[in-house]
Amino acid sequence: MIYREIRDIYHHQVVAVIYDALDYSDPQDVALSQSLNDVLASVTRQYGGMVADGLAAFRPFAEAAGGSSCEAGLLIRLPDGACDTHPSPRGHRLLAAATVQTVLTGPTPGLPPASTLPGAA
Repeated sequence: MIYREIRDIYHHQVVAVIYDALDYSDPQDVALSQSLNDVLASVTRQYGGMVADGLAAFRPFAEAAGGSSCEAGLLIRLPDGACDTHPSPRGHRLLAAATVQTVLTGPTPGLPPASTLPGAA
């Protein structure tokens, strides 16, 4: 419903950034993130959007820090030493770079023209 409402008034490119994992060394955490990402990516593409892969953008840095996005400095550090789930400035830069790369590579092949998408005028 959100994308339909966006498309009712906005007919330009939409880019969704799919989620990162908090702990890349935990297969359940990665699987949960990937499941959520699969749904978000599918719906985004259904409405003609592109998908920037935050999971892949964070992975090498988190893996270099033992799998932890927190220890890699990709998440906001809290006063008690734990991390928030939101990206730090470094994490923001990685997600922005993934978004720019997605936009530069163009729309996903095989998508219908924007004029035929739900909500397009």
